[in-house]
Amino acid sequence: MDLNERLAARRKELAEEAERARIEADKARQAELEAARQAAQAKVAAEPPLPDPMTLQTPAKKAVDIDEGVELLKDAVERTTKKQVAIFCAMAVLALIGLSQDTLMAIFWAVCALGYIAFTLGTHIEDIKKSSVSE
Repeated sequence: MDLNERLAARRKELAEEAERARIEADKARQAELEAARQAAQAKVAAEPPLPDPMTLQTPAKKAVDIDEGVELLKDAVERTTKKQVAIFCAMAVLALIGLSQDTLMAIFWAVCALGYIAFTLGTHIEDIKKSSVSE
């Protein structure tokens, strides 16, 4: 065998060794991934199952919560003073006037009116809840 043939044979051996090493590394990586997946499955299986949220609250309880919200809103509207209603109406009128002049002004006053009434009713609802809790 001449030198070129020996070099070609050696290159072929080195290529085969590199291929075997790559295949072994792939197998080791696959084994690690499989072990990690099995560990994750075992961890999930070991944890207690979460309770079903649908069983935590019964439909009757939901209906009571809805009725309670309506009652709170009704009581909050009853607590609203004439002065607060007048301020809300003034802002609403300014919003309507703004429709004929400037759309941006109309949007501004409409947002102010809605924000004011929401804040007012929210404050009344908080007061009602605090007074019912203290009783």
